[in-house]
Amino acid sequence: MKISHDTLAIKASLCFLVASLSANAAQTANVLFDFSQGIQGWVGNPRVTDLRATSEGLAFRSIGIDPWIESPPIGNVPIGNQIRLTIRMKSTGDGAGEVFWGNTFTPENSRRFFVRPDGEWHEYTVLLSRLKPDMRLRIDPANGKGEFVLSKQCAKRGRD
Repeated sequence: MKISHDTLAIKASLCFLVASLSANAAQTANVLFDFSQGIQGWVGNPRVTDLRATSEGLAFRSIGIDPWIESPPIGNVPIGNQIRLTIRMKSTGDGAGEVFWGNTFTPENSRRFFVRPDGEWHEYTVLLSRLKPDMRLRIDPANGKGEFVLSKQCAKRGRD
């Protein structure tokens, strides 16, 4: 059976289209928390005050050393060995951020990131090892005093 060049070109185009759609579907980010919808169960430690939902997102102030906020258990977790977590945040604190994940928070399940403390919106992406349903996140936005706003957090599969 002889296959024409047109038939081969159409098959190749369809394969490329299917591969592109599959890659895009795999990279669609899950919105874990959209703080325009409220606080959604997040709490802060004693150095976090004035935790509230605003039109911009989840706003709070740090009044001391090592402030952090903690999520409720996460249900909408992407599947994969590595997860890219993107946090959109404003900060006037120092430049030291850290994300923890798990049922308990340990240094093994944490990633540090540099925070631009200029009070403007920035997105920070950190690569986490596998998240499991019902794990929680903890965000340490700084090491000391400052004001912060988080608008949303998204996660998508990283490298597997």
